[in-house]
Amino acid sequence: MSHRGHERMFDWDEARRLSDEGMSHKLIAVRLGVSYSAVYRVLAPGARERRNAQAAAWVMGGTCPDCGKAGVSRTALDKPRRCVECAQKAQATSVHDSELLCFVCREWKPDSEFPRSRSAGKLRRGRHDYCRGCQAPMRRRSRERARARKAAA
Repeated sequence: MSHRGHERMFDWDEARRLSDEGMSHKLIAVRLGVSYSAVYRVLAPGARERRNAQAAAWVMGGTCPDCGKAGVSRTALDKPRRCVECAQKAQATSVHDSELLCFVCREWKPDSEFPRSRSAGKLRRGRHDYCRGCQAPMRRRSRERARARKAAA
């Protein structure tokens, strides 16, 4: 095993030798059993440095401009880097300060109109996607279908 902690997928020196002999990147990839992009990253001048610079730009760090929390999430470089919670809030189109949007009837209703949900998380303040008024008929239809399947069996 090398000092890198893991073995390389292919021999970079062999790839460089084949490239110097005039073989194309695509043929080198086929011959060594790796992807074209892997060969490109090894052989293209500056490709590895560009990739390392890109990776360094994506490293988590800094503070969230909304809440001030340290260690912000990875986002596109042209967008503000926010923590996970603030990024979810900024992305949400179904949440106002005191209302939620029902995904069935498409109406904005107070939080109390939505049943609690453990899986909804912080994005919808722990509430379901459907209001109580929309959930009742959906559950009724589901029970009727289950009874029909049971009767047919």
